[in-house]
Amino acid sequence: MSRGLSRIGVYLRQPLGRAGWLGLILLVLLVPAGMFRVALWDYRLHSDDFEYLAASRTFGRAWANLYRPHNTHVVPAWRLLTAGVMQAAGRLPRLQETLAVATYGALAALMLAVGWCISRETGRPGLGVGAAIATGTTSVLFSSGTWYSSGQTVWAALGIVGMLLALQSWRRTSAPGALLLAAGASWLAGSMWTIGHAAGPVGCVYLLGHRRPLAALLPIGATLAAVVLAWSLGGRQIDARISFHGRTQAEAADPVAGWAHTVQAIPEQLVGENLGLEPETTVVQGAALTVAIALVWLITWRRARPTPLELAGATLVLLAYYVEWTFRGYLPFSSLRTVVPWYDTIPHVGAVLFGAGWMARLAREQPDRLTRGAALGLVGLSVGLALVHQPRVEALLIAGVPRPDAGEPALPPTREFQLARALYLWSAYHEAQRVDLARLEQVQALARRLGIGRDAIERVFGRVELLELPPVYDALGLLDLPERGREQDDARVRAALADLMRPTPAPRFRLPAPPASVELPARR
Repeated sequence: MSRGLSRIGVYLRQPLGRAGWLGLILLVLLVPAGMFRVALWDYRLHSDDFEYLAASRTFGRAWANLYRPHNTHVVPAWRLLTAGVMQAAGRLPRLQETLAVATYGALAALMLAVGWCISRETGRPGLGVGAAIATGTTSVLFSSGTWYSSGQTVWAALGIVGMLLALQSWRRTSAPGALLLAAGASWLAGSMWTIGHAAGPVGCVYLLGHRRPLAALLPIGATLAAVVLAWSLGGRQIDARISFHGRTQAEAADPVAGWAHTVQAIPEQLVGENLGLEPETTVVQGAALTVAIALVWLITWRRARPTPLELAGATLVLLAYYVEWTFRGYLPFSSLRTVVPWYDTIPHVGAVLFGAGWMARLAREQPDRLTRGAALGLVGLSVGLALVHQPRVEALLIAGVPRPDAGEPALPPTREFQLARALYLWSAYHEAQRVDLARLEQVQALARRLGIGRDAIERVFGRVELLELPPVYDALGLLDLPERGREQDDARVRAALADLMRPTPAPRFRLPAPPASVELPARR
């Protein structure tokens, strides 16, 4: 018995081989996919998906709309990426699965980038894998990891981490090309989503932590150039009243509320929700908890000064949250908790960078190769986090379908029945919307053949409907048709397309039919 245990111990202490590394990475990336499987497998276009896809239906349209604001965001890189996604889909009925793959692919890439960044910075590959797990195996990223438009924040975060990777390479090699890559990644981050412009200050703080003050000017300069370019080409077209409930940016912004919301968000979203909980704090409680975390961190400075990774991560958390919440400062935090979950994506990545740098600084053992035993521990961490977050993921799935109406069959008010209803509706809405997209594909093919343009369709039919299309958008933009076609006879346009313009009705929850009764043979 003791000899067998000794052999197991020797086996577990051996370094992890290439096959083991490949299996570990695949498992780390697949566990969050399993956690989010319902929302990904039954992907539904909703909200901003429609506008972004319509404005980037082709690369020509994307180029024409390159610096056109969407609400308060000028995102040229995102518009080009969306055009590429549209081309990859090819046909409208394939949009759902293509968007699901693109959304989760971005999350997987972010997990790998964070893990690589931390492993290179600390020399601890196990810590890098743990950071990758913490990045993606969380319900905090449910929205950003399962909804394409919310995934803008994931792409922006990927740009920020990519910038840090490029700066790491420059520190090692002094190659000028690495600095150019860092500048490009800074631009990319802000061109995916506005808060991605935090890349400049984060890169500056990181290089100052490594005592490279002259080079620290580069990420700041790249970000300033990106902001000036975006503002000069698109900033003047921004109508902030669309995003801020009729307010201008100046009227919406509240710097004091920005700090108040930030100190509440840190313990609630970055601590509580990363434990699978949904805590609610007051401003005083949030401030007390945030200050407590800061004090514990400051106490550890006695052992060693904070690392550049910690400083960069803390900068990302505070800067991203403060800017986001300042411009939502006209609303109480209680009304924002579940409304804008994508606001947590970039601060969450900052928290992972901060926490990993902090752990590396406090670790006493020397960096070493990852062992098989440590890999098994990381597998347990990944699966354990998925189990911890599964109840909250289920709650988010329940919240992601329409509420019951008077026409639905009554169900017992238990979580099991609510979840069963949600799973049914996720699938039903996915299928119904796919039918709607196939209908629009037929409209597009027929209109091309008959020379009908978007102008005639809009004139004859008005707004083109699609399941889950918000009232402010029009599905007409999803059609790859010329603005003006040769067919301008309204009667012929109506006769050709009228039968295809009827939208699919919204699905309703139905109880499964009872099994047919079985008639038993009479006893002789």
